[in-house]
Amino acid sequence: MSKSEHQRDPGNGHDPDHHGPIPTPRRLRVGVAALALVTLGAVAATAYQAAAHGGGWSHRASALGPEEVHERAVHRAEWVLDAVDASSEQRAEVNAILGEVVERLHPLVEQHRTSRREFVAELTRERPDPAALESLRAAEMALLDEASREAVDALARAAAVLTPGQRVELVERMGRLRHH
Repeated sequence: MSKSEHQRDPGNGHDPDHHGPIPTPRRLRVGVAALALVTLGAVAATAYQAAAHGGGWSHRASALGPEEVHERAVHRAEWVLDAVDASSEQRAEVNAILGEVVERLHPLVEQHRTSRREFVAELTRERPDPAALESLRAAEMALLDEASREAVDALARAAAVLTPGQRVELVERMGRLRHH
């Protein structure tokens, strides 16, 4: 079958008048989930990273407080909300969710810093203890797992704020960005 015949075949998942595969219910669900994960996950991870690394965007020595991290996360989320013409109510709900996730993730930052200092101290000893290093590694993995759970919870709540049509619009926009 030639490429043009393949493109015209209605059973192949492509429409010649549409760029890319025809969205199927499964593709839409996967796309919405991926977009939601990328969108809020990026915001939560950015907030966590900014706090964990003393500012992220700026290179200040001191860590950002939860309020400043929240402000930056909201700023980053605005382009997503603008893209789907989110209402003021939706914006307020998403901003509240971001505030909650920042508050829950921020204490984990100090735990991470403490763990990092302990890891460095152990590595610089005369004879580093492999069991101690393993214990620190396991603690860091548990911390990461907790942060990931918090981010996914916030993601699910934020995705529920948007309408199905808004989520589809975001998936379509993300698809167009991916192809350019």
